[in-house]
Amino acid sequence: AGLGSLWYGAVLFKVSPWIVLLLMGTVLLSSLLLKKVRKFHEEYSKRLYDSAKEIAYINRQAMERNAGKDIRIYQMQKWLLSRYHGALEKQDKIYHAIHKKYFERTVLETLMTYATEVLSCGYFVWLLYGGVMTVSQLVLYMNLVLVFSGQFSGLVHGITDLNVINSAIINIRTFLALPEQDRWGNGVGKERLEKLHCGGVEITFDHVSFGYGDQLVLD
Repeated sequence: AGLGSLWYGAVLFKVSPWIVLLLMGTVLLSSLLLKKVRKFHEEYSKRLYDSAKEIAYINRQAMERNAGKDIRIYQMQKWLLSRYHGALEKQDKIYHAIHKKYFERTVLETLMTYATEVLSCGYFVWLLYGGVMTVSQLVLYMNLVLVFSGQFSGLVHGITDLNVINSAIINIRTFLALPEQDRWGNGVGKERLEKLHCGGVEITFDHVSFGYGDQLVLD
């Protein structure tokens, strides 16, 4: 993408530097819009956590026998259903807002691309009627406009992806550089795990009973 952008850009630059700048500006603006939409997506996705947590809680309570008994006694069915539907509607609104932003970005990108191609074609036609350019050259340069836009867009997206990968690598290195107790908190840890492997594990059940109906199995 880098060599292609340089080569096709140099050819178009000889004809009109303004067309090259216009194409580059369109691609950069489209990339900036995508970055803003992704940031909007990230911020709104955090709002999904609360509603998802509420939906999961209601689902768990609906499956609990003891909770179901309390729900029937205190007549909480309608209230729980209203909370459940409210959480679902909240999620639907969040997804709608996210999809709307992506749709708006797509529409703007399409309009900018179309306007750029129309301006480029109009300029080349003007050169054709002025005797500066032949028909074969017009077709060639119009194809170069499309190819250069694609090559430069691929270059910009490639650089963006490299930044994301670099940030991920930095986070992984930072995590691996932490002491083990800081990585895993109060978890088992390597040393304790080795002791467990050597000495085994003993489990004691106190005040535990289990049965099927009136038949006691474990006491």
